[in-house]
Amino acid sequence: MNSNNTSSGCYAISTCIARRHSQMRGFTLVELLVALVLGLVLVGGAINLVVTSRNTVRLTENVMRVQENTRTAFDLMTRDIREAGQIPCGIPDTPNSINQIGNVIRDPKTSATTPWWADWNNGSLVGFASGVDTPGIVAFGTATHERVNGTAALSVMQAEGNEQVIVAQTLPLAANQEITLQSVSGLEADDIVMVCDTKAAAITQLGTVSTGLKAIDYQPAMTTYNCNANLGAPTPADCIATIPKEFEANGFAALLKTTFWYIGYNLQGHKALYRTHLKKQGGAIVVEPQEVLPDVVDLQIQYLTIDLTDPANPVKATDWVNADAIADWSKAAAQQVIGVKLTLTFETEDAVSSTQTKVTRQSVHVVSLRSRDTLL
Repeated sequence: MNSNNTSSGCYAISTCIARRHSQMRGFTLVELLVALVLGLVLVGGAINLVVTSRNTVRLTENVMRVQENTRTAFDLMTRDIREAGQIPCGIPDTPNSINQIGNVIRDPKTSATTPWWADWNNGSLVGFASGVDTPGIVAFGTATHERVNGTAALSVMQAEGNEQVIVAQTLPLAANQEITLQSVSGLEADDIVMVCDTKAAAITQLGTVSTGLKAIDYQPAMTTYNCNANLGAPTPADCIATIPKEFEANGFAALLKTTFWYIGYNLQGHKALYRTHLKKQGGAIVVEPQEVLPDVVDLQIQYLTIDLTDPANPVKATDWVNADAIADWSKAAAQQVIGVKLTLTFETEDAVSSTQTKVTRQSVHVVSLRSRDTLL
């Protein structure tokens, strides 16, 4: 063996080992730190992309929910407002109609006081300005179901669309005061109903409902609110001189529907769109609030009126006004509302804006009153 071998480049065992170790060296600390930083940048970018996509999805979902709520709110409110003052027998909702509509509802029934939810002649549509409290209906407050101060409100009255056809009526001169119908479906004892034919209408409370006889009874002794068994129109405030009325066959009997629309606080303490409905409780009627839609934070309402001082030449207003500009909402008033403009403000459920706050959207909708088309 040639001891002077230089082909391997190793002159000694120790030299070869040292050279081999130098060729197998790892990463330096600086290299590791650079790689770590680059990895964090890539991971951070991926996380930011995921978060951005998630926020976009949340924003889209919240905005879509607001749009759905907008459609639902306007659909429900429009349906109610458009039918304000609607009577199944076609009696128009005009100042002259007060002489055709009787009302024997009193609270208490020995008084001359008609409760707001049955006071048709006071206005089948009554508005309340944003600063006007409504303690007899739903008062301002911050508790659950209470009305939000600074928001407008509106009450609407109409006959529901479940009317039943009249077959015959027993006049009050007989022992019983009954109206026989083709069907009593949907009618129950203590219901507040409107009975009508082509000549007149009356609001009364049912004492009993007979499914066998298909008859409704309205005797005062059987009811909480009826001050008289005579349903003639117009009804005096004290009910004493009320005249008898026999409703013609093919007339109708329908439930009286009264709603109050407002912005209130829900169980979570958030603002929401509410409406009330009439609920029977031991023969009495109580007003029960129902949450319609959450995250509706404001409601403002304006009205378009027509002046009937000269019925032959009615004058339609050119400007929308707030409720406090209308002094008299009753059927006898010369100034009658023919249009309602609703401005609703909606809020997203989550804080999805770029500044991490809730997004708000405002929508406006105009409704005409179908029952007052004859005034135009």
